[in-house]
Amino acid sequence: MSLYGDTAPVTLYARSGAIIALGTDWTRSGSSNMLRELKCVADLNEVYFDSFFSDEEIWKMPTLNAAKAARMDDVIGVLANGRFADIAVFRKNNHEDFRAVIEALPEDVALVLRAGKALYGEDQIVDGLANVGGCSAIEVCGEAKKACTAETNNTLQQLKSAGDQYIPLFTCGGAPANEPTCQPFRATSVKGSTVYDGLPKEGDQDGDGIPDGVEDINQNGKVDEGETDPNLPDKTCASDEECDGGRCVTGLCKPADPVKPPCDPGCGDSEYCDEETGKCEPVTAEQTGCGCNSGADAVPLAGLMTVAFLGLRRRREAR
Repeated sequence: MSLYGDTAPVTLYARSGAIIALGTDWTRSGSSNMLRELKCVADLNEVYFDSFFSDEEIWKMPTLNAAKAARMDDVIGVLANGRFADIAVFRKNNHEDFRAVIEALPEDVALVLRAGKALYGEDQIVDGLANVGGCSAIEVCGEAKKACTAETNNTLQQLKSAGDQYIPLFTCGGAPANEPTCQPFRATSVKGSTVYDGLPKEGDQDGDGIPDGVEDINQNGKVDEGETDPNLPDKTCASDEECDGGRCVTGLCKPADPVKPPCDPGCGDSEYCDEETGKCEPVTAEQTGCGCNSGADAVPLAGLMTVAFLGLRRRREAR
């Protein structure tokens, strides 16, 4: 939110059958940990998405859906025979089912296993497990926990000191200081976009700067049948002449199709035609999706990701 002022149109993606996965991103624009990210999603869902997603669907985002997005759902993502035992256990704290995970606080984490090996948990639970070593005691929001860091070749204190200079290992009683916001807002217009503060108010309950009743329901950036345009609200018509330069569609005025300037002819191989200006512009690395220098050896980012996943699968299959 703090980086772009909004998030992806996930309700549109979900309606289209896309898999919605959840991660922490980086700490400059994402939450400090998965519990905070879940809280962010739950708040967005309730305040801005009209509770579009169920608790189970939110719970699946960082579990099964994340495994599917990484094409690793054959080994992780669910509790089943033959899968790696990547498990997190939480206290219920008077919550039921998936809501207990969504509302969990740092002190509610009872146990974390990766491939069946304890990494963290309540001290008595960790002590009761077999073949657990290299664990250090730590107090989390008044609760005795243990963190097992031996495989990192660092002590818990070393890891904590290294991380605390950026963001605390955990925070009790609320959001960490300087955590990026989960409230949609955009202070300045970008290429004609709306400006909004994200605060629900009378006439704009989702705080997106567009009056209620004239929303882009399917979030496709167009005014479709059943939607009204904020510039031509609820105006009925029988012909285009009644729409002040717009179009009459199924009895309602819609904005006219934008007239795009012609593109300059003869753009080179390393240029593209900017439809807004009609001029040839140089293609940048960001537009090609390439994280390297341009040229014959350039590899699109999607290709790099595919190679990475294939390499991961081959290493896993080799085991």
